[in-house]
Amino acid sequence: MTQSTAWLAQAQAEGVLPSLPPLPPARPWPVVVLSAVAAWITVLPLMAAFVALFGSSWWKGPSDWFVGLALTALGLVLLRGRGRAVFLEQMGLPLLLTGLVSLGHALDRHLSPRELEAVLLALDVVLMLLLPVSWLRQLLGAAAAVLTMVLIGPGRPADVGIWPVWLEAHAAALVGAVLMALQQRLGRQAPGARWAAVTEPALGGWWVMVLGALMLSAGASFLVSGALGGAFWSHWGSGRSAQILPWHGMDLVVRLVSGGLVLAGAGALMRAWRPTQAWRLVPPAVVLAFVALYLPSLGACLAVLALMLITRRWRLALLAAIAAVWVLGSFYYSWALPLQQKALVMVGAGVVLVAWAAWAAPAAREGQALVETAGAQPALSPASASTPLPSGGAAINAGAQATTPKVHPASRWARPLLGSFAVLVLVTVNLLILQKETLIREGRPVFVQLAPVDPRSLMQGDYMQLAYALPGTDRWSRSGVPLWGERRRVAVQLDERGIVRLSKVLAAGEAVPPGMLPVELTPADGGWTLVSNAWYFKEGTQARWTPARYGEFRLMPDGRALLVNLVGEDLRPL
Repeated sequence: MTQSTAWLAQAQAEGVLPSLPPLPPARPWPVVVLSAVAAWITVLPLMAAFVALFGSSWWKGPSDWFVGLALTALGLVLLRGRGRAVFLEQMGLPLLLTGLVSLGHALDRHLSPRELEAVLLALDVVLMLLLPVSWLRQLLGAAAAVLTMVLIGPGRPADVGIWPVWLEAHAAALVGAVLMALQQRLGRQAPGARWAAVTEPALGGWWVMVLGALMLSAGASFLVSGALGGAFWSHWGSGRSAQILPWHGMDLVVRLVSGGLVLAGAGALMRAWRPTQAWRLVPPAVVLAFVALYLPSLGACLAVLALMLITRRWRLALLAAIAAVWVLGSFYYSWALPLQQKALVMVGAGVVLVAWAAWAAPAAREGQALVETAGAQPALSPASASTPLPSGGAAINAGAQATTPKVHPASRWARPLLGSFAVLVLVTVNLLILQKETLIREGRPVFVQLAPVDPRSLMQGDYMQLAYALPGTDRWSRSGVPLWGERRRVAVQLDERGIVRLSKVLAAGEAVPPGMLPVELTPADGGWTLVSNAWYFKEGTQARWTPARYGEFRLMPDGRALLVNLVGEDLRPL
């Protein structure tokens, strides 16, 4: 039981607040799930039969109008009803969604895209106010945010650059802040408190979509592109939010907006929480604002984080912090700076923050001790007020005990755990380095023919996408698909110079044919490749690697391989 719940229970027990009516018994979740499945199974075949019988009338109208209005109204009635059978309640959602799809089809035939988006947004708001279910309001709030961003956007394709998503996300964040201010104003008055409560779940869904749009505008985060595959991010572009190179014109405005949002959020947070010696919090705010100059989506994420902390929406604050970390990770893939300069920016920011933490730690400990001391002293009652205070050593000992700060049991393990984690990271990295060095030293030289893609600039200078003349490396190849957790294997045969001349895909569990060597493939971008599908090289040396014809590998007898170099027709290093 939380403190607020205990207060409410005590107030009701003493008659200060009226007793609440007992809650209806909760239905078993298996019954609800099975009823929902039965409702969907009932609605979908009926709609399919209707389309089969009256297909032309629905596709061309006017049946889509009647079906949409009727099913939407029926779904609203079932969802708003109380005390209905569980099956009828679960029928409301599929009927409502089917009706909305039919209405959308009817509206699409008569309206332009912009008009359709505006009408759907208005319909979304009406449903948000009519539906009493909290999670449906969250979904409708998320849909309203998406429709608002689409309406605000310039209506251009997504591949024109950063501007559409960045502009839409920031405009939606501004609209969300205005809506939260109106909600707070309504909540202070009794007549508007109900509407403030209605909009709360919708605003939660709204902010989830805004933060998702900010993450999308930033592009792939650190290690995410490699872990999840780069097909999606190759469409959106890596590090979209950091592609802004010049420091003038509108690009400078975008940078200043990002940095200004960080400072504004920090100022609002300090004003709301009013910490002692607030000036000590200025250095980290300035550092984050400086980093935000290179990451145009970071400022909005941190401003949303401050807003959620001020309004005590802890879950949304956690989501905003995750979005900020995502945007920080996208700096790795940005095109704005070379890798060395990006490293200097991040290392410099880290050094400043570490120095600030060491400088502010004593003041933080003193403040914590004062808070714990004040909380440990009991309130004086009339009886205790007349009791004489101890004198001499007893008073000194009592004061020492009162001012000794309490140490949380978990804090004593913090430093050992952090140290152990650092040692584990160092050991793991060095073991991986030792493994690669052993493979280079003891592996057999093998040369595989390349099919390079045109080089293009990226964060680590230039890189060349690689394809290999090996079976099974085709992305859509289904031959010899391995079991879950296994890697695809290829058997290769070498000529006298070590060049792969013959190869075949090995099925799961198939033995390597005599005279051939096994090679393990690596998953990449939804397919398979040999070790790596890219070769990175220093900026400005593109001409050096253009004559590459073979990839030079080191191959172990168990199939492990490592790409060590690119060579020309004569097999000499370029």
